[in-house]
Amino acid sequence: MSLRAAHVVRRPAVRDERVVETVTLDHRARVCGDGRIKTDGGRELVLALGRTVLLADGDALKLDDGGLVKVVAAPERLFRVTANASARLLRLAWQLGGRHVAVEVGEDALFIPHDAALAELVRSQGGMAVAVERPFAPEPAHHDHHGHDHDAQSCGCASHGEDAPGHQHGRQPDHAHHHHGECGCGHKG
Repeated sequence: MSLRAAHVVRRPAVRDERVVETVTLDHRARVCGDGRIKTDGGRELVLALGRTVLLADGDALKLDDGGLVKVVAAPERLFRVTANASARLLRLAWQLGGRHVAVEVGEDALFIPHDAALAELVRSQGGMAVAVERPFAPEPAHHDHHGHDHDAQSCGCASHGEDAPGHQHGRQPDHAHHHHGECGCGHKG
């Protein structure tokens, strides 16, 4: 029998005594909407959220019976980016953001996906990139003017399957589509 969740409970409101299951998800899979995922206990969880949401480590999905499935951020291979001066680290953040790289901003470091080309970019700009494994919580992509992406890779479909109810990719008939060159936000191409 599958579980069903239609609501998100944010971390400050999660009561541990109500948690009946956990689900461990990487940062891509924590951007989810309607679909299906497997809990850590192997049970199918049907998501009926009605919209795409960003789940944070410690949030929970509220089941129809009132129980909670707590979200755990999975450790991921990343690079910890540092620099010998805060201005250099700021420039690196700007460079990475300009390339639409997912970046988590820490107090004295940036965390980016484990990618050799990104590490080389960081090093070529005078920064240091050290491989680490930890949960990844990149900054929300506010440059996404439509509120969603159009490919299976970016929405976390690997966790719930592209054939999930109400799950589509590609242009929607009632959806205006533009590229950065047309939006007036200043991005090129």
